[in-house]
Amino acid sequence: MRDRLERLVADTAGDVVSFDDLGRGVLPLLERLFQTRSSLLYRSERGCPVVPLCRSDLAELAPTYVAHYLGDDPLQVAIERTNPWIIATNRCPEWKDYLRTPARAWWARRDVLYFFHARLLEGAHYSDGMIGYVLARAPGQPAFSAEDEALAARLQPALQAAARRCARTLTSAQAQQTLEGLIEGCGRPPTLAADLTGRLLWASTRATDWLGGLPKLPAPLVDAARRLGPRSSGDVVELRAHDGSPLRAELRLCRPQSGEPFVAVELALSGIDPAVSQVAARHGLTDAETVVLAALARGARDREIGASRGTSLATVRTHVTRILSKLGVRSRLEAALLVRGSTWRSKLQG
Repeated sequence: MRDRLERLVADTAGDVVSFDDLGRGVLPLLERLFQTRSSLLYRSERGCPVVPLCRSDLAELAPTYVAHYLGDDPLQVAIERTNPWIIATNRCPEWKDYLRTPARAWWARRDVLYFFHARLLEGAHYSDGMIGYVLARAPGQPAFSAEDEALAARLQPALQAAARRCARTLTSAQAQQTLEGLIEGCGRPPTLAADLTGRLLWASTRATDWLGGLPKLPAPLVDAARRLGPRSSGDVVELRAHDGSPLRAELRLCRPQSGEPFVAVELALSGIDPAVSQVAARHGLTDAETVVLAALARGARDREIGASRGTSLATVRTHVTRILSKLGVRSRLEAALLVRGSTWRSKLQG
């Protein structure tokens, strides 16, 4: 029975891809295998050595223990001194000292006496990014033994592989949030993000529409991203949109405080002033409306705009009406001022 459960733990760990999977699927099996009363899957972060990654009664108790007892717990001295992959704390030389501490009394009131720690990633216990699990037994249960340590050692490779996989998933999710925060805010134009090899990481909805679904970056952008990698300067590439419209792609290397650098690519219709593109993105203008707004900002009249675009006067006027409504202005002049800002105002006043 125990052998089958051990294989089940290893097999289940091989399928998980997130810490939620690891906590929900594997930790209960570890509790059954080791016959413990509770468990904790945790991640260490800067300023907080124990961040629970799944729900359990130990997860609920962990913040109080960390705040009031961890710093004076002699068992933590043993963990920091030896930095073991696996440790049954009741087998530490500091165990007798621990039995006389407030930490032991506090845990005893919560029906916990014996702890088993396992570190799943390289590095020191409680260092930033560390992943580990804890198993706990009640006072009426047997202390953890050398046999328990040997069993955990056999499971360690599968659990370490699972932890690395889950850490990559978490890093990817955090990077996605970082990308969206860095790229999509502040009325940014249609934007893409790629790694330094040119692999597509993320694309805004509008950029995806412009480039026709975008399963991967167009070849010119892949080449440009690879050229950009070693440098901190930018690059500009001319492209064609899905409908054949000329596009201008501006690449720059982004270096977030945490995480790997990536390449941000901002798209714009060729010949459109960046100020116009920013206003258009901020107010949700369509591509056609963006082109008309650019013409308004240059002082073009409706007939000129229609002639240059090959559209009817009525269509141009419809675009102008919608532009004014979206911008929240009452006239073409106010729309132009909104695009040009103080520069236009100073010129008009001069």
